[in-house]
Amino acid sequence: MKVDTLDADGARMLLVRDEAQGFYTGGNTHTPGHVSRTTEFSREITEQLLAYALRRAREEWPEGPARIVMAYKFHLLDGALDAWVRDFAAREGIEVGVFQPDTVNRNLVAHRPEDRTVLLAGNEWADIMHLVLLDRYGSGRQEDHCTRNVHLDPDVAGLVEYQTVHGSADDLEGRDLLNPVATLRAAAAIAERYVGCTGAEAATEAALARLGEAGIRTPDQGGKHSTTGVVDAFIEELGAAHVPVATESPASGVALATASLAQAVVPAPGQDLAPGLAR
Repeated sequence: MKVDTLDADGARMLLVRDEAQGFYTGGNTHTPGHVSRTTEFSREITEQLLAYALRRAREEWPEGPARIVMAYKFHLLDGALDAWVRDFAAREGIEVGVFQPDTVNRNLVAHRPEDRTVLLAGNEWADIMHLVLLDRYGSGRQEDHCTRNVHLDPDVAGLVEYQTVHGSADDLEGRDLLNPVATLRAAAAIAERYVGCTGAEAATEAALARLGEAGIRTPDQGGKHSTTGVVDAFIEELGAAHVPVATESPASGVALATASLAQAVVPAPGQDLAPGLAR
């Protein structure tokens, strides 16, 4: 699943995109002039998604979530999704509402979301609406924003990938035009949360703000700088700030140099960056 936090004018939201079932996980069967796609939903996966969303919301908000809103074309599932969700809600003591995606859209447009809302949605809707929600609630454009991909399969449970919201940009490959801001933010999040670089995210935001004030941007943001030019300017800003990093990683005990955040962080031979984090 893909997980992101949003601030809707003071109403905190957690967006959870279901990438584990539905149209995005199906398979195609081809016959002349036709293609048939088969997809599956399961109670087991649905409950895994709900359980993670609830756990993640409790981590984000000590008081816990107010409610979980699910945006799915649930009427196509003959009532099965409703029953699974109803049982989960009763067992966990949390309000869970299942709505058609267009109803969720109407409610988001007509009303301010309730604070501490978890929005769990099928990727058929969430893939499109993620960038709309970012724009509507002032969190930036998809080119500037990173998010987390969380794995639930037992073989890789706990593995988290940081990814730009916009995904790949194959049409820009090799042209030095790609906006690097989301990738820089993802790198800062990993440095701070897994490698012990306290202040990495704040320093990154401060450096990006200074670049914006100086007009150092890629063409998609109305600037004239290349990807390399923006990254070079960003590293220079970090170096000029002389922001100290942690001398030891709380996650793994990896020794780090006290220097600017522009310096590379390299683990000792044989040591992992964090427990359970694959190289």
